[in-house]
Amino acid sequence: MSIQVEVDHLKFFDIKNGLRNIQIVDDKEDQKTFSRFSEASSLVQVCNRYGYLIFVNSNDGQLLLAEITPLLKSLLSGNDNDDDSQSSLKIPLSTVQQHIKSIAIPSLKQKRKQSSKTTLLLTDNEQYLAISISSNLSIYSIKDLIRNKIKALVEFEFKDQIDTIEWNKDNDRLLVTTNDDNLYICSIKESSQDLICADSVKTACWNHSNSDELYIGLAAVGNIDLISLNDIDTPIVTIEMPEELKDQDNQSRLTTLSTLL
Repeated sequence: MSIQVEVDHLKFFDIKNGLRNIQIVDDKEDQKTFSRFSEASSLVQVCNRYGYLIFVNSNDGQLLLAEITPLLKSLLSGNDNDDDSQSSLKIPLSTVQQHIKSIAIPSLKQKRKQSSKTTLLLTDNEQYLAISISSNLSIYSIKDLIRNKIKALVEFEFKDQIDTIEWNKDNDRLLVTTNDDNLYICSIKESSQDLICADSVKTACWNHSNSDELYIGLAAVGNIDLISLNDIDTPIVTIEMPEELKDQDNQSRLTTLSTLL
């Protein structure tokens, strides 16, 4: 089963039953409001460790933690004798509300004049959740959220809007790129925020075979450099942008770099 989020409801696709469109909809879905999250947002995470689906209500900014087991039972209990249910199944939010925790995360609740790119990202061990929105990055303990404790473990602010975030394999540091082409590393243990490269990086990811190395996509020339945090000025390897892609605009280059990384 794959999951996607739309502005006014959570949508599932049930592959086993002929790609049924399964929606968890608000009982007052006709009362739509301005969505504070851009279409580039990633608003769903699945925490198998504790059995929760984590997603955002894009209308009011509430963080929702839904218990997976009762939620699936509700999803699979649709009336298959109804002709419409063969292609679509709508489940009122009120029928599964008792299995969903609603948490008011300050950064998500804040009203903004424009939609902001928002990303939810769990660590590999599913112990921590990073939430980035606009220029704010907050880290939460999943255990705390389940217990309705909403104080962030640590928060970071940036000069420009956050574009991408990525946890390292040790679950204690985050790579952050911003719209002004800056690259940062944020340490959870040390609550530190270090600028690694300024005005030059479009996208980046960890080298998971070496926790002190990064792949970075360069904004100006479109190349990819493998660098060591011990000597960021001397690339270990440079992967040049193919000739046929050098004439692309910046957005197309960014798409290509993100695919390669």
